[in-house]
Amino acid sequence: MRIIACYSVYNEAENIIRSLESVKSFCDRIVVLDGAFESYPHKCPDGESDDGTQYLVYDWLLKWPGEGFLALPKIPWPNQRFKRSCYFRFGEPGDWFFIIDGDEEVESGQEMIRGFLEGLNSEADGILVREVVQKGEGREVVRWPGLAPRLIRFKPGLRYSETYRVIGDVEDIAEFPYFTMRHHRYDPIRSPTRRGIKAEYQTPEVFAAGVGIQKPDGRKAGFQVRLLRWLPGLQYAGAINRVRSDDYEFNLEVDEKSPLNICHLERHPARKDNQ
Repeated sequence: MRIIACYSVYNEAENIIRSLESVKSFCDRIVVLDGAFESYPHKCPDGESDDGTQYLVYDWLLKWPGEGFLALPKIPWPNQRFKRSCYFRFGEPGDWFFIIDGDEEVESGQEMIRGFLEGLNSEADGILVREVVQKGEGREVVRWPGLAPRLIRFKPGLRYSETYRVIGDVEDIAEFPYFTMRHHRYDPIRSPTRRGIKAEYQTPEVFAAGVGIQKPDGRKAGFQVRLLRWLPGLQYAGAINRVRSDDYEFNLEVDEKSPLNICHLERHPARKDNQ
């Protein structure tokens, strides 16, 4: 069994080394995905960190005796869900993924977690841990259990789905209160503006829209789903006004506002409508 620490980072130079130091004693492999997603403000054309985060990680991984991977983008990541889902390409059956951000560190439970995972039954595929959110000026909030599983058992096809916190096929959740993570959330590293941008762009919930349809004489002919965002497994779901993907389902409501209207053209005189 291997434990694989999984990082998604962008401009985390202030905290990343402290975080890496906190996982080195119990993880066998560390995977760091650097870079901004395309809708998040960034300075480098390829989306890489501009505060030297990637160089700090590179130097640290060279000295660490375990297996280390640093992935740098050639272009900005499409979104946060896609970026985080790439963690799961670095595992195989028997592995556990440990999800941690660059501004988080493990405070306790490092020496206990491997034995806990080895003693689990085969049903549990996600583990909730204790999370402490450091808000600055000595203020903190304890989340128990945490908001999302931080340890994920390997399964083929693992990916984030509805949000960047929800992982498909991870349903049977266990709890381990002795493992504590501290999240250093404070300005300017975690400003309300930065959190707002991430929340707006990393989790697109609407992926389809209805379009108004008109007859050649101007009569309204209702609405149809005509605008769709690409998602894996996109298909119609039994009706022209219901579509679904691997992660979502969209049903067009009758009273929804249309972003545009399209009008059928007059039939050519030589063409017969046989339907």
